[in-house]
Amino acid sequence: SPFFVKQFLENLYERGFIYLNRSNKNWTWQIDKVKAAGFTDNVVDLIKEKLHKLDDRVISVLKIASCFGQQFDIVDIVNISSLHRPEVVTALEKSMEEDIIIKFYKNANEEYRFQHDRIQNAAYSLITEDELNQYDLRIGAYLLQEKNTDENDHRKLFEGLEHINRVESFVKDQTLRAKLAQYNLDAANIGRQSNAYLASFTFAKKGISFLDANPWKNQTQLSKDLHLIIAQSAYFLGDYENMHELTKTALPNIVNPIVRATFHEVITYAYASKREWNETVEEALKGLEILGIKLPRNPSTVHVLKHLASFFITLRMRKPEDLIELQELKDPKI
Repeated sequence: SPFFVKQFLENLYERGFIYLNRSNKNWTWQIDKVKAAGFTDNVVDLIKEKLHKLDDRVISVLKIASCFGQQFDIVDIVNISSLHRPEVVTALEKSMEEDIIIKFYKNANEEYRFQHDRIQNAAYSLITEDELNQYDLRIGAYLLQEKNTDENDHRKLFEGLEHINRVESFVKDQTLRAKLAQYNLDAANIGRQSNAYLASFTFAKKGISFLDANPWKNQTQLSKDLHLIIAQSAYFLGDYENMHELTKTALPNIVNPIVRATFHEVITYAYASKREWNETVEEALKGLEILGIKLPRNPSTVHVLKHLASFFITLRMRKPEDLIELQELKDPKI
């Protein structure tokens, strides 16, 4: 690619393998040295070699910047690094001199981005495992704190969780873990509302991992909400095995009849999707019984005719305009 060619030629020039012969005004190649050097055909390796020549402070800034993605701003780096703003500015200016990043303006705000996604990949690959864990913790906490200043900023919620969910085992504080479980539930709900069921499933499942050792006793509502949304998302994804496993875990711990019936509703839809009609009817009847509505499993003709007659009699006793005067239905069981 043109990008690889550019990086390759720059590397050759820095090593002195190509140079401008000013006497004849031509570029001169030392082809034997080029062949002997055994260059990689991986552009990321070429860029890493270039980055290693930079000052440690510049490398540190670029590694943090790469964790934010293709673009970032100076405030992000200052909040995550241990450097002062002037030091970060100096490191970014040096990076621009080396054609590693460029500066641009977005809504009058000064921002930066890597010249190419391969440069970002190269900077990210320099991060050690221990450094990455620390960066994920800091960046996750920082973005989620920023999210609290703007409840409508879903991007910071998703990006913050993407970082901190990777290091869930390093989060020890139980109060913070409960808050992160709630954040994952919020993200799962947003995903479900957008029909992004895989994202909803992933966030809800991670939310469950943040719960304490006895969640059904200590975090009942949160446990219920997370299990319900992950069961619903699993159904929409066609992951019936996970759906049945989660409902099996949840139902013995749920007392609220509305919630219990909702779980049976999800199971009913799952069986119907698989055209397992006997199981579909059985689950539907279980849900209705929980709500106080009992229907016979094997209704006779007399039973059906009796209820049809009752329905038509009730219908004939009302005029269409009477429907306008009906009170709003408030019974949650119905």
